[in-house]
Amino acid sequence: MKLYCPNCGEEIPKKDKFCKYCGKPLENLESAHYNEEEIIRTVENGYAVAAILTDIITTPLFKIKQKDGQPMLNEEGIPEFEADKNGVKILNKDKMIKIINDSQDSVEKYKS
Repeated sequence: MKLYCPNCGEEIPKKDKFCKYCGKPLENLESAHYNEEEIIRTVENGYAVAAILTDIITTPLFKIKQKDGQPMLNEEGIPEFEADKNGVKILNKDKMIKIINDSQDSVEKYKS
């Protein structure tokens, strides 16, 4: 079992009374041990959060014009957006709501 300083997080020998990295006394070595499963779960949750945020921020804010199920691109290869009669871009509301709801479902899986 590896032990870690509760102050600086560096790995420490079990017999030490002080951390050789930060100098803090190691009065209670039980508190110096981080549960490896907890660390792994925290890292995995971080990956899950990153994936969820990626889904959200890569969803276009505005509706993209489509033709035969494919995005319509201008001469520069940039997607064209749908607009209302006043030329105001139309929000991609349905897609955004779906992504947010899917993300909330994903979050439920990772709650501890």
